[in-house]
Amino acid sequence: MRWLAVVAMAVAAPPQTDTRVVVAIGANVGIGADEPLDYAEEDARRFHRLMIEIGGVTQDRAYIVAGENASGVRRVLHEARGRLRELANDTRTSLIVFVSSHADQDALHLSGTRLAIAELHALVRTSAADVKLTVIDACQTAAIVKAKGGRPVPEVDVAFEAPSRVDGDVFIASASPGEPAQERAFLRGALFSHHLLTGLRGAADIDGDRAVSLSEAYGYAYRRTAAAAVLGGAPQHPSFSFDVQGVGSWVLTRPGSHHAALVLGQDIEGTVWVANRKQELVAEVAKINGEVVRLALPAGWYRVVQPSAVTARVADVNLGWGGEQRVEGEDFVRVRRAKSILRGRTPIQSRPWRLALGYGVGANPLPGSGVEQLALLRVSRRFGAWLGRAQLTGTTSAVETANGHLRNWAFGLGVAGAYTVPVAWFDVGIGAEISVTGVRQDFQRDDEATVERLFGVTDSDRTGLVIGAAALSYLAVPIDERFWVQLEVAFGAARVPLDGASEVEPIVRAGLLVSYSL
Repeated sequence: MRWLAVVAMAVAAPPQTDTRVVVAIGANVGIGADEPLDYAEEDARRFHRLMIEIGGVTQDRAYIVAGENASGVRRVLHEARGRLRELANDTRTSLIVFVSSHADQDALHLSGTRLAIAELHALVRTSAADVKLTVIDACQTAAIVKAKGGRPVPEVDVAFEAPSRVDGDVFIASASPGEPAQERAFLRGALFSHHLLTGLRGAADIDGDRAVSLSEAYGYAYRRTAAAAVLGGAPQHPSFSFDVQGVGSWVLTRPGSHHAALVLGQDIEGTVWVANRKQELVAEVAKINGEVVRLALPAGWYRVVQPSAVTARVADVNLGWGGEQRVEGEDFVRVRRAKSILRGRTPIQSRPWRLALGYGVGANPLPGSGVEQLALLRVSRRFGAWLGRAQLTGTTSAVETANGHLRNWAFGLGVAGAYTVPVAWFDVGIGAEISVTGVRQDFQRDDEATVERLFGVTDSDRTGLVIGAAALSYLAVPIDERFWVQLEVAFGAARVPLDGASEVEPIVRAGLLVSYSL
């Protein structure tokens, strides 16, 4: 079983006034007969990333220790303590330690070694930090909570009253004595830890100030853990005890300061899953009709899912450019529940049709015709990872010669298919196209009138049908939910009719298009 304990000393000022150092420790392998954990090291990485993103921690003051033994953990903790001593004279500081591993009542089990919990607590408590917070997520009984006077608490927030400077210890456990602390494969982590991290991303921001305090995070995680544990068949009620002088709220994260956020609109109601392209469940929110939930997330594609027994309502959101992307009820499409999982490939398209307009340049396949300029009008349709399109082109080119100039006009129709590979928050595509283009060529001499008077002939216009095939590749970048910019190149060959015969000439083209999702 797994439990989570928090030993904390907090400063009660809603604005963040402390310089923070974070140590995130994860060990999947314990000692002896411990069955290896699946998600302990990843839990530590998630906490580490979250505190850098929205916890006010700089990269150089955030340590990640994954798969290390007790000696490795001690070494990093002593390095963090040294960093805090350097900072202590200049600013108010805090130390936040997160541990996810096996454990027993007395010690953490770290890659074949033991680290006494009392030793860990002492290393944190005696550091130079003004604010100290230790989170331990480990397989162990709740005996430590009982020994420290932990008790079940009502389904309400931990209420820290007036802002003031405080000193002392706060101890929070994810389960009350005698209760199992659950881990879920679906969540890829511990139940309490998952909801705690979701709350810190913004779901716990009850007062709407775009900051999440320790009390808000605990209250949110308590309610979600207790409710989800009942569905799992075993009760789990987080508990806490504290011994402080002075009380107040301590802001743990500031989701409102993050550059990218997913906003769930008022008309969405019920359970909402948010998953990234790695098929990781980033957040699970119990959405109430009428409220707005804002989640601070890293840049990238996300799938928002409202599940039901057989089907699911799904919407895909791209946070590549930052800012707030809002999801309303009308943005969802209904699919079979099995299709609602984001498997790292192309998102479900709620708006699969696109209309694009663009400009391009290329080498005219007609010999001696120079560089052509293209106007592109395109309609495309997404079919999962595949894209099909029809394209109209209008081109013109002109070449000056020694005694005249050559003009070319063309109007063509092309069809193409491409396979799209999502990379981060943009798309890369590869495919092929075939085209049929009607061309008209007109050569005009500077002394056309003299030639006609002396020889009684003029150069006639030439027309023909050019059939081509080309390989293409493109990069598509979203500007917002509906507008995309696409850079495309194509290389191929065309059959060109010339004076009753035909020749094969190269096709080289580059284009820039703006598309709109219908």
